[in-house]
Amino acid sequence: MLRVVKVENGIVQGLPAADPRITSFKGITFAASPVGEKGRGTRYRHG
Repeated sequence: MLRVVKVENGIVQGLPAADPRITSFKGITFAASPVGEKGRGTRYRHG
């Protein structure tokens, strides 16, 4: 049985996990990774 959640940009569907208190939402895309100097992610910048 699908569980449906309404969010700002539409509807998201998920499936109940083994624990009925948890719903699993898969395949949701997020914002692009941060990009720093020379195309390196800012999270991994050293120095």
